[in-house]
Amino acid sequence: MKRLFIYFFMLLTLLCPQVSQAGYKDLVDEFNAYTPPDYIVSQKYPPEKAQEATKSQPTSFEKELKRIKIMSVDWRKALSTADGKRPLFFTPNAALLKRYYGAASDSTIASNEIRGSFDLTTLETLAWIRNPAIKSAENKFSAAVESFSQVANLDEILHQYSAFTASIKTGVGPKKGQDPIKTKFPFPGMVSLKGQIVQQQTEAAWQSLEMVRRDVITTIRKTYWDLVFNRKAQKIEANTLNLFEDLKAVATRRYEAGKTSFQDVVKIQVKTKVLQEDLITLKEKQRNIESKLIALLNISPARTIGYPATVGTEKKMPQIERLYPVAKSRRQEILIKQAQLKKMQNVLEMAETMVLPSYTLNYSAFDSQAINDVGSSAKSPSFQTSLSASRGAGIPQNVWYGTNDAYVREIRKQVAALKESLAETKAETVNQVRDRWFELDRARREKKLYQDTVVSLSKSALDVSTSGYESGNVSFADVINSYELWLSSNLILEKKRSEFFIAWARLEQAIGVQF
Repeated sequence: MKRLFIYFFMLLTLLCPQVSQAGYKDLVDEFNAYTPPDYIVSQKYPPEKAQEATKSQPTSFEKELKRIKIMSVDWRKALSTADGKRPLFFTPNAALLKRYYGAASDSTIASNEIRGSFDLTTLETLAWIRNPAIKSAENKFSAAVESFSQVANLDEILHQYSAFTASIKTGVGPKKGQDPIKTKFPFPGMVSLKGQIVQQQTEAAWQSLEMVRRDVITTIRKTYWDLVFNRKAQKIEANTLNLFEDLKAVATRRYEAGKTSFQDVVKIQVKTKVLQEDLITLKEKQRNIESKLIALLNISPARTIGYPATVGTEKKMPQIERLYPVAKSRRQEILIKQAQLKKMQNVLEMAETMVLPSYTLNYSAFDSQAINDVGSSAKSPSFQTSLSASRGAGIPQNVWYGTNDAYVREIRKQVAALKESLAETKAETVNQVRDRWFELDRARREKKLYQDTVVSLSKSALDVSTSGYESGNVSFADVINSYELWLSSNLILEKKRSEFFIAWARLEQAIGVQF
């Protein structure tokens, strides 16, 4: 027994200097390569589920961090229109994006693109690259993506290194350096949970960006068709004004011939003045619409805007029953709520996990040597290097001790609230799709009515009444009514044409996807 003890002592004597001579760098390298034992996995779960949990939980922090980095790279690519993994509400034409590249940062270039005749696609593309609200949402999304790089630093694997470069004076002389290092290992799955939380945060930010893009593009379309109607209304008012001038000449001739009273001439003059005032109002409305476009495109207010090219193709009415499931799966408000719900569910799981103590490992390497030349009689310790490892505060007997704390109950309530909010958003979406579809259908029917029937009948009534008034067979009141009917029917027709495309854009906005 004594011989065995001697051999053991000699072995320790031989090994300890080697540990000391290995140096601090080797100790750090060994420390960094350390992974916690498998038994801490079972601490997160009841004993009967420990084996199953071990299989489902990642065994390597590096693997989790690599996966998180991949997610970060994928999200950074999402801002590129070439990314096909995430469908966009509006996909700008690649050729136009290339053409308008300089317009993204140069207001003059952007304004020059709309000084002459321009179409809706031009406005949509310029808004995509210049609109301040879109730019702000893009920056918020980019900020959310940056959270991925922070996951590994948020108390996941915390390394602490310290070195006393100056000697510490003691009663027996200086102590030649003390270099402790420490790391804390979270429970398995914590890195993954935080990664999923950041993933859902980023998903919500992406859908918020898409919602802003959707709303801006919809506003662009509505403004464009408002401008189209305004321009056409001005043309109709001007043509009607010319017709009234011709009618005024007829009434003047009849008055001079004694076939009518001067009252007819006065009434025509009044109608002419009213039309002239309406035309001024339309021109002022035009400036308001153009000012709105200028703000949406973020160009100089001093710039002028040309004429819209009114190219609008007829579209077949969609079946409303097919729109509901599409809206529930694609509308951005719903996707945001879903991402927020998944995030809070992961937060709840993390909260129920974080109530357990982390696994902590501590190493320290130090040399402590008494300096004999100062007259101390102290002797050097037998072991000049000390290694120690410790686990945190210890695992409580009841590993679920913190799962009923107030903050955990708060998170559970937030999860429940988000579920109800998601259900409310889905119901609201269905109602909104129904309302927008009705607006579109009404605009379609009324447009068809005026286009196929009312305008042509009003034109016939105008021609008949004008010739009848010249011959004295039609009263002045009847001819005035026919002129007003022709004017209103043409204005309503153009209004319904614009309303049809506006209603189509609003329906797509409610669904969250173009069709």
